[in-house]
Amino acid sequence: MKTLISIVCFTVISWATAAAQDGVKVAPENYKVLLDNTRVRVVDFTLKPGQKSPMVSRPNRVIYAITPAIGKLTGSDGKTIPYEQEGRRSVVA
Repeated sequence: MKTLISIVCFTVISWATAAAQDGVKVAPENYKVLLDNTRVRVVDFTLKPGQKSPMVSRPNRVIYAITPAIGKLTGSDGKTIPYEQEGRRSVVA
């Protein structure tokens, strides 16, 4: 797959996240803030095929995949789970 995987994450604010775990701070090449106010934070998250992103902490969120997304998610315990989302679909996570 040669296209970029673009996911726009609509993150409802509950900022108990440590600054070091904020994706925008630890992986600015993958995360771009589109909107940030007292009620919501909208982040554009993009990975190239085969690229990895560091583990980050995320508060409550809605994920909207612009293109199909396929990958693996690794938890803090080291366990991985497959992740697949159709394009133009949203998921509450």
